[in-house]
Order: sequence, then structure tokens, then C-alpha cells
Amino acid sequence: MPGKDDAELLEELTVILRGAPSLMRVLAIARALDLPDWLIMSGAVYQRVLNKLTMRAPDYGVRDYDLAYFDASDISYEAEDAIIRRVAAVFDGPLRSAVEVRNPGARACLVRGSFRRAVHAVIVHG
Repeated sequence: MPGKDDAELLEELTVILRGAPSLMRVLAIARALDLPDWLIMSGAVYQRVLNKLTMRAPDYGVRDYDLAYFDASDISYEAEDAIIRRVAAVFDGPLRSAVEVRNPGARACLVRGSFRRAVHAVIVHG
């Protein structure tokens, strides 16, 4: 996408993400769950961009949604399991098995920079 500035790229990414109803549903539910420092990992997002560039349906090739959250106060398997059950309870149909939840804890490798800001803008402004 040569010649485009950050604002244009952000707008283009926003349009692509908003054009994927299943992703928007996952984002809306994730926001409502209010997990600490959560994010949808990149695969569910960048696949949408590839699909747009290759003129495929928005959900083509998307097998799951990795929902990560960061809670260093309790990185036990039991705490993570409780969150996994809580998240599974609010999703229905195919999304219930497609959303995979993890707390990477102190090993978190969170996405930073403009990519995360773009996804955050979609989450906050719907």
C-alpha cells in the first residue's frame, strides 16, 4: 500500500475489521467481559487483511480467535481455567469452540504500536 499515510492505513484497517461480523462479535463480547489487559491475537486480524487483498470472504481461513489477557496477580492454571469457562459460557454456536483464551502472565508478548492502536480504535468506537 505505497503512498498511504498512517491515518489512511488505519482507516482502511478499521473498515476491514468492521466488515467481519464474527470478529466484531468476538471483540464486543471480549470488551464486555472486561478481562485485564486483553487483546485478540493477530491471526484473526491479519487474515482479514489478507482476505481483503485477495478478494476472499472476511472469514476465509479463520479457524479460531486467540483471546489473550494479562493478569500477573494469578498465573495459576486454575485461575486461567476459571476464565476459560467464563468466556465459553458467553459465546454460543461455532464461536464457543473457536475462541481460545490464555493468560500468558509474565511471559506475555503483547502486540504494541500502531497495529494494537488500530484494533483498540475498532473496539472502543465499534
